[in-house]
Amino acid sequence: MEKLFVDFLTAEADVTLMVAPAPRGAGLDVRRGAGTWATLEHPIECAGVDGSLHRSGYDHIASALEGRWTGTAQWRHGDATIRVSDTWEPAGDALTLHRRIRATGPAPEHPDGFRLRLAWSVPSPGPVRLFVPGLIYAVDQYTDGREHSYADHRLAYPLVAAHQVRRGEVIVLKRLTPATFDQAPEREPGQRAFIQRTDIGSVGFSTEPETLTLSANWPYHEGETSAMLDRQGTPATAHFPVDGEDLDITIRYRLWVDAAKTFSTATHRAFSAALAAAAPEPTALPVPLRDSIEVRLDSAAATYRESDDGFAGFALNFDPRHGFGSHPLAFGASFAEHRMGRSEQIFEYGFTGRQLNVAYMLARHNPDAWSERAARVVDAFVDRMCTASGWMYTLWDTGRKRPLYACGDPTGPVMHYLGRSSRPGTYSRMMAEAGSDLLLNISLYNPTTARPSWWDACLRLADFFVRYQDDDGAWYRAYTPDGDPVTGGEWFGTSPAAGKTATSTVVPFLLAVARQATGCHPEAARRYRDAAIRAGEYVLRHSVALDDYRGGTLDNPNVVDKEAAFLVMSAALALHEATGESRWLDAARRSATQAVTWHSIWTVPNIDGTEVATAGVRSVGWGGINSIWGAGVTDIYSLFFAADLVRLARLADDQLFARVAQLIAHSSVQLLSVPERSYGFADIGMQPEGISFCDQGADDGLIRKGDTWGGLAWPYSAGTFGMAKYLDACAEPAPHHQPLNSPIVRK
Repeated sequence: MEKLFVDFLTAEADVTLMVAPAPRGAGLDVRRGAGTWATLEHPIECAGVDGSLHRSGYDHIASALEGRWTGTAQWRHGDATIRVSDTWEPAGDALTLHRRIRATGPAPEHPDGFRLRLAWSVPSPGPVRLFVPGLIYAVDQYTDGREHSYADHRLAYPLVAAHQVRRGEVIVLKRLTPATFDQAPEREPGQRAFIQRTDIGSVGFSTEPETLTLSANWPYHEGETSAMLDRQGTPATAHFPVDGEDLDITIRYRLWVDAAKTFSTATHRAFSAALAAAAPEPTALPVPLRDSIEVRLDSAAATYRESDDGFAGFALNFDPRHGFGSHPLAFGASFAEHRMGRSEQIFEYGFTGRQLNVAYMLARHNPDAWSERAARVVDAFVDRMCTASGWMYTLWDTGRKRPLYACGDPTGPVMHYLGRSSRPGTYSRMMAEAGSDLLLNISLYNPTTARPSWWDACLRLADFFVRYQDDDGAWYRAYTPDGDPVTGGEWFGTSPAAGKTATSTVVPFLLAVARQATGCHPEAARRYRDAAIRAGEYVLRHSVALDDYRGGTLDNPNVVDKEAAFLVMSAALALHEATGESRWLDAARRSATQAVTWHSIWTVPNIDGTEVATAGVRSVGWGGINSIWGAGVTDIYSLFFAADLVRLARLADDQLFARVAQLIAHSSVQLLSVPERSYGFADIGMQPEGISFCDQGADDGLIRKGDTWGGLAWPYSAGTFGMAKYLDACAEPAPHHQPLNSPIVRK
């Protein structure tokens, strides 16, 4: 075939399109300047559910106005005819594809379906780092020579971005018209290729030395491995049915490039552009945000319990569909087997249960009714769970009437805390959060009525952390009562550095104690502040500089996750406020950039008949949890960090953080039981712990798309303490340099 050139370089476009020979038609090269930017060797790749594969170029090409041109192809798929019409539109450093897909024909004798794939080959000299929002962030999450592809509904937005380090650029492939419909797949357990009437596609990549491939499938293809079906990673591939019903659909993709010196900049630009293009509106509120706090507090108040031995707390672990005292369902966003037996008898003081935080919120909201009872909750913790060394227990078993170890307890793993250790201990994060909540309770009392024992417990914990801080400034993920670090295995780190992912969690607590101790214990305050700064410097070197955040969630292994990035953000922001140094503000912005990309900014289509669809829940604002299951398994835990996002948006002049914080806050009241609609929950103020927007481990009987589950205790604290902080932050006066001068740019 004679070689064809089509050059539509215009004043508005910096790319040149070249149509080149390809098997059975014409392929496509895209040039920038004198070099090839990307190559699409086979514009048409069609796979059948039976494993058949049709590859071709375009049969015909035609130019159009304003630099556009169209390529068309037609072929037979069984008894059906499939037609594809691709209109390409260059503009600036971007190339937009409008792909119209039509299929006609009679219903086949046996079920049949097809899937289309686009695969751009991109020359990529030097190192490349991939970003897929809500799933892929670190280089150890993927392997050269393998296809990595992810269904849209597992992602915060369907895009894949590659940071080309040597070029200082980011190249992005994203779907511009997200999916609008979805039906359940037609498959049997174990079936990896199946029929599904769905608009859910996928984006992905593969890496080779000097070459990068960015791909998009419609419907979706879940790579060489997938978490959707089972723990073995069986791939999951959907094929649109060819069943006698005519198909006519148009999908738009965009390939674009931008300058990006760092991976964080690449992430920020890719996600900000997606947010601007998607332009999601905050979810409509069933009740005002301020009222949602009171609704939740009324429900939390009903969980107060006081045993015959005087131990007081809140029985917050239960299934909201069955009410107080019922057995809760586990939620950990991994394939770990949670042991939730007797969990309704466990009081937690950190992570997924904030006993002291609930006591504080109730006493602050209604001091006349709750000051004395809240004080009894705090007294029980201080008297029976805080040790002379400063180390704290963070779990209390109301049945056994004794504290438990969060890891290595002699009775075995407790609830979802599955990290195994030959030596009993507890997590640094839980102790730091319990200490911070203890400080909150102290703030409610004046010096004459506050218990000295409460303050002493805070000082002992701060001294414990200073005493056992490693020489490099870090803390380990967990410690024994004697101060020995708990290490080893995927849960606590296979190397010393991997085991120190909890370092950021201690920083805000130490700084808060330092503020309180400045007047009465100035030398101690200096030590706490210095330790926090040393820890922050460790985090700068080992997390921020590498854009690597992992180990935040305690009910999952030491993997890349959303909370790890948020915890670093909060630590860095606290250090900036304590020191005024710009390096901490830069670190807060950099870590927050990754944290916000875990949140859905598009409306995932629900499957009719599921709980989520029946309730009319939108995915917008819900946050993924970790990189095992991505952004398709979600919760509202980010509400704890929404206030910091608002403050950071003002300090850093970056609108992205405030926008995402608003989406988070509004999403958090979806499925909240209110007088007008209870969603089948046992009491007003209850809500599920999490919901799923895609299958995860479906063949293992874990989660189906549209499921809800619960519930551990943390939604009460997130929905009261986190929400109150967010609303207070929104009400704070803006700094003098407002309005924001970093608008989100559409790409």
